[in-house]
Amino acid sequence: MNPLIKKIVEEAWQTPENNFYNITSTQNKEVTANKDSYYGHLLPDEDFSIDISNQKMLASLDERGTIKNISFFRDSYFTEDKPGTWVSNGFVQEENITSEIEFNNQRFSLSEGNHTIRYDLLFNLFPRYIHNFSNFKVLQLFLPIYLESGVSVSGLIEVCALTDNDKVHLIFPRCFNQKFSDRHNVEFNYCAGKRTMHQGIGWVCITDPNATFNVSEKAMENVIISSYNHIAQKYGQLEIPEKPQLAALIIRKADGALNSISCATDDKVVGANWGSSPVINRTWLRDMYYASLPAIYFDHDLAKKIILWFSQYEIKPQGDKFAGGIEHSVVNSLNCVNLLSLYLAQTNDFEFIRNNPQMWQHVLYVVNYLIAHLDQKYGLIKSQWISDGLALGEFHTGAQITLWSAINGISNIYSKILAQPKKAKLYKEVADKLKMNIDKYCLVANKQGRKKYLEGVNLSNHKLSVDSKQYEKGLLKQGLDFLTRVNHHGQISLEFHDGEESDTTLAPFYGFCDTLDEHYLATLKFAASEKNPSYSPLSKGISWGNQSEATFPGYVTLLMGTADDNNQFNKRLALLNKLADLDGSWWWWPYEVGHSQEEVSRFNHCGKCGWSDGTFSALIIKNILGIQFNAPENKLCLRPLKITPDFTWQQFPLAQGLKVNLTYQKKEMEKKITVSLTGSIKKEIEVIFQPQNCDHLIKKSLNTNNSIKLEERND
Repeated sequence: MNPLIKKIVEEAWQTPENNFYNITSTQNKEVTANKDSYYGHLLPDEDFSIDISNQKMLASLDERGTIKNISFFRDSYFTEDKPGTWVSNGFVQEENITSEIEFNNQRFSLSEGNHTIRYDLLFNLFPRYIHNFSNFKVLQLFLPIYLESGVSVSGLIEVCALTDNDKVHLIFPRCFNQKFSDRHNVEFNYCAGKRTMHQGIGWVCITDPNATFNVSEKAMENVIISSYNHIAQKYGQLEIPEKPQLAALIIRKADGALNSISCATDDKVVGANWGSSPVINRTWLRDMYYASLPAIYFDHDLAKKIILWFSQYEIKPQGDKFAGGIEHSVVNSLNCVNLLSLYLAQTNDFEFIRNNPQMWQHVLYVVNYLIAHLDQKYGLIKSQWISDGLALGEFHTGAQITLWSAINGISNIYSKILAQPKKAKLYKEVADKLKMNIDKYCLVANKQGRKKYLEGVNLSNHKLSVDSKQYEKGLLKQGLDFLTRVNHHGQISLEFHDGEESDTTLAPFYGFCDTLDEHYLATLKFAASEKNPSYSPLSKGISWGNQSEATFPGYVTLLMGTADDNNQFNKRLALLNKLADLDGSWWWWPYEVGHSQEEVSRFNHCGKCGWSDGTFSALIIKNILGIQFNAPENKLCLRPLKITPDFTWQQFPLAQGLKVNLTYQKKEMEKKITVSLTGSIKKEIEVIFQPQNCDHLIKKSLNTNNSIKLEERND
């Protein structure tokens, strides 16, 4: 056997238990060492799962090592559905797959029997189970399949190790075959072709039969190694000494977001789920967009496939329920262009545009259409829906910021990628004028003169509310279910923050404003106050009408509102850790109406929240840790805030195989960062260091396989 597999197994045996994501199961009891999570007392629970994916395969495991279900995805197709979802995709699924033990003439499931089972996440990524029997131990480690090329395969590997005991047999799973009519959607292949192992190391490979994955024994050993290495190296290695749980959460959120995305066996993106669980057959397009954001950093091939998918499906077709078109949901109509501009800023991938002219023409058509349909008097755009929520007011603020990001992104593409300065200037002028109009019309001042952004604005009558009668007809009436707490006597307030409106929250990520911009912070601090009628003191989050005491994207909004206050930031972060399940997941609606603190739910009408995973990842990386790579200009900008903790991020990916090692440290009178660049190509980049309140840029050049240190002193 390849010694690298033995090393992987040895590492899995010896690495200490994950402090945050773990459960110990005995015959009658399940407990966790994580005393922070509100979900620690909700065990056992059939809705709990540990999910692992490579987009073509998504497996949900329970805390005892059983594969609850494994899913493979099929093509996308248009449907007439809810206002925020008009695309569905097929999938097939197999359930309750488990290995068995044969010992002392007894045969039983590995997830059962009188023994202790320790589940945790190895390196915050790999589901690991150690089964402690009285006379022997069994290790289970689950890996999504990746070839050495980085290409994924629709399948999962269960690697097992068995301590020496001649009387013990481990029996890998197979499908039941009792009737001609039994139908299965999986194929099993075993180590050395044997379903039973007696000692040492073995595995079963569970694949989609349509993947036609047939490899030799030696090649399979290489696949195990490449699968392990791909996931272990994907996000680099992040350490935050004073906040280790934040480091773990950042990795879990990036991974959870990308595990929301679905690809077919033929490598095409076909949609997304709410989060990494459960698998559903409809795609909420805005959820998918936010869940895609970490791909800009960690999976460029996937990012490109998602961009192409949006270019085909993001415009709602005309239907019997809804008229459709670009203005049905302006933010959804801009998914493709905003992901494209973010991707190109990170990669400088000119070839992607050149090789996909239809995608580029689609992007230009949508943006130019919206520019042409800006209101002639106020220079803002109208939209009917966000996702399933109504875009309130004549002009919805989040839709304006999203459009600004798109137009500004097109300007940057023309300027930095396509080298067409005249066209860049035209779009820049439109973007600048739009921003001026947003700040002129979408801000409102309180009695102290401090301005904040409204949810939307009525410029024809300047009312701070919307008459609900315009929505009390037909299907539109159902949209009022989410607005019960802001609808007073038929008037829907515009002076509130919608918990499922994240584009205002993402404004500094888009580059619309600074993270510490006074209007931005005032808006988010208002959202976290009881002056915001949708804020819930019970959940300390933003409610979702009569559906839930909190909707999770709102918690990310409230976190960003503390970017200027270390104590408040830590309190908000502590709450996010409490609301993280024992696999690191956040649930969409964690509280039923009227519930608070430990009274959390798992599946409260909907599943895990890839939307929040994606927005949290994007904002933490760029706007809290302060990491921003500008590939067209070969600039790495590092702008940590006062609240940014000391951190080390080894092998953080940039582009073209380049990675950086970052070590940031701060003292009262000094802030410094050490940066090294690794990769197989020769490259020189400019590193710019500007901590908060530093009034100048600290710059140095950095070449591949070299290291530099940048310091800011307050003497």
